[in-house]
Amino acid sequence: MGILKGSNESGWLKTRQKVAFVNDALQGKNTESMVVIQGTPGSLAVAGGADGCELAQGILKVSFVRQLGQEFLTADSSNLPGDWGGAPDMCARFESYNYALNTDSLGSMQTMRVYAYAAPGGNINSVLGMEISVYERGSYAVSGYSSQTVRTLLVSQRCRSVVKTTTNLLVVDDRSDGSHSITTCTGSAMIKIHGEGGASFGARATAIHFETAGEGTGWTNAFSFQTAAGKEGFTAINNKALSGTVYGSIKVYDVANNKTLYINCYDTVANS
Repeated sequence: MGILKGSNESGWLKTRQKVAFVNDALQGKNTESMVVIQGTPGSLAVAGGADGCELAQGILKVSFVRQLGQEFLTADSSNLPGDWGGAPDMCARFESYNYALNTDSLGSMQTMRVYAYAAPGGNINSVLGMEISVYERGSYAVSGYSSQTVRTLLVSQRCRSVVKTTTNLLVVDDRSDGSHSITTCTGSAMIKIHGEGGASFGARATAIHFETAGEGTGWTNAFSFQTAAGKEGFTAINNKALSGTVYGSIKVYDVANNKTLYINCYDTVANS
């Protein structure tokens, strides 16, 4: 059941589903979505078929704008507090909670799923699962800075109970099994760090930085490999002498000792 109340300026939508019980037993499972918004693109009949049109503005758009003139005040000479309480203006929020006392082998929870499917039998120019973009273009005329902190994506995890198997913060799972003609490192990279903007501050200090704070216990190894036969990029060689010519080096910065270090790259493996 859906209820929509309010006006064009404010309102709320409340939905709920009824579950049928027969003789105190659940009759089937709830598999239908509580709210469904489905867009159907139109087509224009032309000679030889139909001409499609884009849904360029999105099927669902949630927009928030803080207009000029709606600035927060700062504390004045009368020691009155400023209007900003420290919380960000939030455009959308998705939450899921579980209070059911299941065992660790029953039940599951997923707050959000983004799924793009290029179906068999169809063709398409481009497929993008999700784009998260931050465009910081504020004014720095007031204080000399337009903002203090800019982050495009924050992945945060807080496991404060007893987890049995896995506590990964980020998993990059590649299950591609089609026929690909991509042979370059940049085209087939699982994780690609790409820089293009001509920033006035010059080069960034580092591409990947490891850091712990507070009571964080950190991690023992910077990298780990499941096997030692080259499948994950690491091949174990025990007690072998160095050989070959150093063709390059990877620069590593030691923040604790304020020192730049180098990892040599040889053109051959160690002596067998």
